[in-house]
Amino acid sequence: YPGHILPDEDLQWVFVNAGGWMGSMCLLHASISEYVLLFGTALDTGGHSGRYWATISDTIISGTFRQWKEGSTKSQLYYPGDTLVHGAGEAAAVQWSSGTWMVEYGRGFIPSTLGFALADTLFSTMDFVTLLHTARFYWGQPLGMERARLLRMAVVIGAWMGGGTARGFILVHVAFALADTLFSTMDFVTLLHTPRFYCKASALLETCTSLQHYGLL
Repeated sequence: YPGHILPDEDLQWVFVNAGGWMGSMCLLHASISEYVLLFGTALDTGGHSGRYWATISDTIISGTFRQWKEGSTKSQLYYPGDTLVHGAGEAAAVQWSSGTWMVEYGRGFIPSTLGFALADTLFSTMDFVTLLHTARFYWGQPLGMERARLLRMAVVIGAWMGGGTARGFILVHVAFALADTLFSTMDFVTLLHTPRFYCKASALLETCTSLQHYGLL
């Protein structure tokens, strides 16, 4: 699926530490509303599932996966070929046996999963190499596939905020100008400078408009 799944040369297995467990993932596709990845572990591991504004389904390829849902007194064991669903807003205790590998599909507000996915890396393992890899994979090429849709939204919002005036066109131009900085180069120094220049330009535009209104320009 060219344009939707990352090319082979960009695929990479990256460690994931979250909720007390440790595994490895290979991200295939990611956007604001959905993702597809391969996930698994070579060691026995387990912990908290996390609670998201997204529904996540896992199809077991090998090994076993045990899930103990919140509010239940019994756990359920899943085998190769089984598919389990972790609903939005749900939480569970989870456990993988060594050699468990699965295909995972998430659908919903995907950024809501990133806090849980990155918290242990930020505040426990402090493995910033893994953190950078994860950010690059999510915010780089996969999310870049969303640019066209996001830019269309920016055009609509810019026109609405500007009421069809010059300010609206400036907002649209700024959205286009920042798209690659946000979703590709991640040059946040440039990102900080640009809004500052826009604010100055916007203030100058308002001044010129006022002068024209009073016939002074």
